[in-house]
Amino acid sequence: PQNLITYIEKNEHWVIEGSHPNISNALAAELFIVMANPVKEENLEENKSFFIVPRDTSGLKIAEPPDNEEHSAVSWRHGCNAGIEFNSCKIPLNHKLNISHKELLAHTTYGSRATLINAAINLGLGRAAFDTAFDYTQIRRQGGRNIIEHQAIGKMIADMAIKLELASTYIYKAAWIADHPEAEDDASVSQLPHHMIASIFTAEAVNEVTLIAAECFGAMGVMRDMPIQNYVNDSFMFLHSDMNDMASKLPIAEMLIKFQGTEAA
Repeated sequence: PQNLITYIEKNEHWVIEGSHPNISNALAAELFIVMANPVKEENLEENKSFFIVPRDTSGLKIAEPPDNEEHSAVSWRHGCNAGIEFNSCKIPLNHKLNISHKELLAHTTYGSRATLINAAINLGLGRAAFDTAFDYTQIRRQGGRNIIEHQAIGKMIADMAIKLELASTYIYKAAWIADHPEAEDDASVSQLPHHMIASIFTAEAVNEVTLIAAECFGAMGVMRDMPIQNYVNDSFMFLHSDMNDMASKLPIAEMLIKFQGTEAA
């Protein structure tokens, strides 16, 4: 299959072969953690291994997916993503991580950490929208001065900055809690699912930021030769996917009811 990646040991190196059509942040990443299957073992799912592959490794190719109607399904793969290929990609033996696929999935914080990684990627989208709008307001002139000098636009800039700062802070907090589960045991923090809260709050904040950024562009914000319309589109994908829809808030409500409620008579 297209996304099957395999490895084998040859001449004191690991040799990786295969490809994957879409990897988040592949265009910007300097280091990849690659999950690969052993070539000569039967239980592939149980014997997956993880390898560290630097971007400049010989045999690693990064190619942005084509943007046309034939590949329209790729539109769900929002953000800075690209396909990667491994063609006899050789890496040192010490680049194999000392953890198995089964051990990783069994780790109690695997799900929360993966959720926080997605939230951090989502936050990057919001920052890109903010930076784009901020730059635009410094060159667009109206009423004899750059529009960033108008109070209405200044408030929009401040609102975006506040939302992104709060989202960033909560992601860091949730990540710290994932690394220090003992904090919940001694009641230093609440026992709510902080990774879910961080993901939901970030998705909502980023969506609001992209919409405000589009307002800064005015009518130009809907033009396809401007990047902001794409940021708005991607922010709605984050808002209505994975753990960020309305139904995801119900487990949080149920936990609060359990903490605060009383048993029925």
